[in-house]
Amino acid sequence: MEKDKTSIKLSFNEPVYKNSVALFILVSTFLVGVYFKENIVFFYTALIFVSILFLTIYFESGIGWTIIAFVLPFSVNIEIGNGSKILFPSEPVAAILAIFSVYTIARDKVEKKYIFNSISLLFFLYFFSLGFTTVFSTDIVVSLKFIVVRLTYFFAFYVGALYFFTKIKTNKLLPFLLYAIGIAIVGLIDLYNHSLFNFSKSFSSYAPKPFYNDHTIFSACICMVLPFLFLPFTNSRELTIFSFRELPRRILLIFLLVVLFFTYCRAAWISLFLGTIVGILVASNYLNFKKIVFVLAIILGVSYINLDAIISNFKENKNDSNARNAGIEQQAKSITNITTDKSNAERLNRWSCALRMFTDKPLTGFGAGTYQFEYLKYQQKKEMTQISVTSQNNIKHGKGGTAHNEFLLALSETGIFGALFLFLIFSETFRWAIQNVRYSATEKKLNVLILIAFLSFFIHSFFNNFLDTDKAAFFVFFLMALIVKQHQENRMLTNG
Repeated sequence: MEKDKTSIKLSFNEPVYKNSVALFILVSTFLVGVYFKENIVFFYTALIFVSILFLTIYFESGIGWTIIAFVLPFSVNIEIGNGSKILFPSEPVAAILAIFSVYTIARDKVEKKYIFNSISLLFFLYFFSLGFTTVFSTDIVVSLKFIVVRLTYFFAFYVGALYFFTKIKTNKLLPFLLYAIGIAIVGLIDLYNHSLFNFSKSFSSYAPKPFYNDHTIFSACICMVLPFLFLPFTNSRELTIFSFRELPRRILLIFLLVVLFFTYCRAAWISLFLGTIVGILVASNYLNFKKIVFVLAIILGVSYINLDAIISNFKENKNDSNARNAGIEQQAKSITNITTDKSNAERLNRWSCALRMFTDKPLTGFGAGTYQFEYLKYQQKKEMTQISVTSQNNIKHGKGGTAHNEFLLALSETGIFGALFLFLIFSETFRWAIQNVRYSATEKKLNVLILIAFLSFFIHSFFNNFLDTDKAAFFVFFLMALIVKQHQENRMLTNG
């Protein structure tokens, strides 16, 4: 009898689910058509994406994630009425993919080894801390919106990626390639806009608009995609260095390196450089996770002991990245200029505010998403710069932003536990990525490039915060999912 009940349950639930999805998509299409009846371009764009989502969900394919990877670089803010905005098409697509990803877990469509692990446990603790601290938030509505957005990105881009890698066996890197092509097209627009102002550094923040808010997020995404362009597009073993079939990849790689240079984002340059060095040393068996932690501990310890001397040397540095005709060397040297380089000085101002906020509310923080509203009163006049914000009602482009550090931001908004769990998520993923390189049975080169891509964001996250943006969140969560997949498969091969 039990067997019969089970079969009835399965045969009933599956059609009901799929038919409900079909009905939902048809109704959504109708409503979109009514709303955008005055704008036929928006209507047909929405219709195309609804059709893609229908194929993804109804036939349980992986096409949705390949498509969103390509269109993400082109997402823009559009007005939807009453002053509200939505990132189109990424946010509606991400929302539906998130719902579908929840379904994949409920229906055991993703293998348990990918879902139940230490990284997933840390994610659970992180989201629990977000929910708990929201109770004490200075603006509960803002914090709830923050949690909804981050959960959507997590399910759409992390859980969804695990499902994608389960369904797609041979073209698992296709989303990264499509993202590279998409961001290269934006790169063409960026260089054209920039050329109109003679590639002035002061205009670099505006050049990638409207697709990317500024040059920092644009450069961070380029850094994450670049390592994958060192892999050949084809699997042929007969390819030579002059292979015509690999010419498009090499052109794409060189072009994005040029675009990255003209973003003038020092944090991106440094993060990619350091990530590459660490990746090479790990691949050469000179470094492992414990050695890296030990080296960092030594550096931090020595720095703390000599803090006064270090600060004094930094203050003597007068190289300014914002100076007219500042070359590569001067921009590199300006990294430690904490007095006359306004970008560095303002970053220190934001970090100091985050730490003062943490001191006031160390356990709960001010609530997820509230830093931008609360930090103004924590600024001290002696630390403020020409680009400091004094009122939320008058923020000029390039002078906004939040804490400019993913972990200090979490510290101020969600207290010690939220920041700790977020840092542990990145650290544990980093540890797994290193293990993937050191113990890889068949894909060592791929795992090295994954490590470099992930590290480029991890390092960059100490200078900027981008996890609340769809364009970066997609890549970060997808990378995490790929690292989990590679790690679990390595373990299976090793144990086998």
